[in-house]
Amino acid sequence: MSKQALLEINDLLVAFGGFIAIDHVSLSVLHGEIRCIIGPNGAGKTTLLDAICGKTQASQGSIFFAGIRIDNESEFKRTRLGMGRKFQTPSVYDDLTVYQNIQISVPKGQSMLSAIFNQDYQFDDEIQAVAVTTNLENLLTTQAGTLSHGQKQWLEIAMLLVQHPKLLLLDEPVAGMSLKERDQTVDLIQRISATQAIVVIEHDMDFVKKLSGNVTVLHQGAILCEGSIEQVQIDPRVREVYLGD
Repeated sequence: MSKQALLEINDLLVAFGGFIAIDHVSLSVLHGEIRCIIGPNGAGKTTLLDAICGKTQASQGSIFFAGIRIDNESEFKRTRLGMGRKFQTPSVYDDLTVYQNIQISVPKGQSMLSAIFNQDYQFDDEIQAVAVTTNLENLLTTQAGTLSHGQKQWLEIAMLLVQHPKLLLLDEPVAGMSLKERDQTVDLIQRISATQAIVVIEHDMDFVKKLSGNVTVLHQGAILCEGSIEQVQIDPRVREVYLGD
């Protein structure tokens, strides 16, 4: 494993019966790197994230995270090691405030109800800091169910950040956002990358271009090409199967 890599995937195969969803994929993600995974529908992007976080078990190959081999570890163990996963649809507690949603995500060994009604506010400074990072500092007392779709996306990221992950896996984080929210999310992710590595699945090419991260293009479960967004946009194979001429 590379000494620089936080995440290293070697010859990963994910098969469901006779269908190969991930076809011998190898890639590395460095500390502090933003890696964008793009490709047409059905390319295997979400399945790749599922295999990384343990939601789906690999059929072959190896995954190393922070120097530890994890491809046979549970999803829970991978989370404990420092992986945070955000799915396409935000999953927040609509009946709780923004503050309470973040508060119950703080790993502190107490029950959800205890966290909600805790009057000590021992994590107040940390929650405030995470709220500032995720553009939610003025919404802490707002009920989560009243937030916009984009704000719910930010809240779910905040709920992950308060757990101090080393790696964030974000599946279409700007889907359904306004252009203003999308641009704010670019700034948010770039700020986060100062302390966390981030893997992003996204179809919005303007968003990917603004992130200025490294890009991996998947097609039919295999890596078609890798490079900067400018490099992959001019690759004739990418133009043929995904971007179009």
